[in-house]
Amino acid sequence: MVLAQFAVPAIALTQEKPARFGFQMYSGYGVGTITVLDDTDAEIDFELSDVFPRSLRPELDWTRYVPEHLCAQLPHAATIVIEQDLTGRSTLPCD
Repeated sequence: MVLAQFAVPAIALTQEKPARFGFQMYSGYGVGTITVLDDTDAEIDFELSDVFPRSLRPELDWTRYVPEHLCAQLPHAATIVIEQDLTGRSTLPCD
């Protein structure tokens, strides 16, 4: 039994990362990037920590709630560009 406690994690460490339901399920995800553009497609500089209370978790899909929040917080925002390992690149307009 003790051998199994060492063997299973050791084998899991040799597998490709991230593996769904694997030992390091989310460790291979990159952080991702969020770019906010104005009406002229110029990038708006902002600090993520000024808009969100904590860092965004890379395993979650940011395209669902992040654009709506950023559009509300940054008055000159016209387009939100999100790049994540999970979902790829998404360009979402502010309403």
